[in-house]
Amino acid sequence: MSEIASLQESLTRALNGRSWHGPSLRRLMAGLGAEDAGRRAVPGGHTIWELVLHLTTWQEVVGERLAGRGRRVAAERNWPAPGEGEAAWRADRDRLLASGEELAAAVGALSPGRLGEPLGRDEHTVATTLHGLLQHDAYHSGQIALLKRALGRRPA
Repeated sequence: MSEIASLQESLTRALNGRSWHGPSLRRLMAGLGAEDAGRRAVPGGHTIWELVLHLTTWQEVVGERLAGRGRRVAAERNWPAPGEGEAAWRADRDRLLASGEELAAAVGALSPGRLGEPLGRDEHTVATTLHGLLQHDAYHSGQIALLKRALGRRPA
């Protein structure tokens, strides 16, 4: 399997499939309503909803950078404030899944030569950025799983 195919598969599994590290983001969000997603289970910590928005931001940012539209990420985009209500939660949850699928498709369309290229003004290569995003997503997925347990919910 090529590195591009491997990265694409890893992104897809972390989002929707059977990932090595544990439940996919789709499974972690299954059955969660806005009330639980917005509940601060750990004082001073993030909510599940905040984490979902943060994950979405970075999937979108990496996709933008792959398309040559890289820019700095403002603090309010890095950790945006959640909306209110079930419709807003569903929209944000769906946006995370859609942005992840769009990113996996963009990665699948990359030529192998792009993996070693720097991404934007960063010194990080495309490959390093994508591996970092996978690590970032696994880290926050673990937080979501722990927060679900703190709320008395099974991670799925």
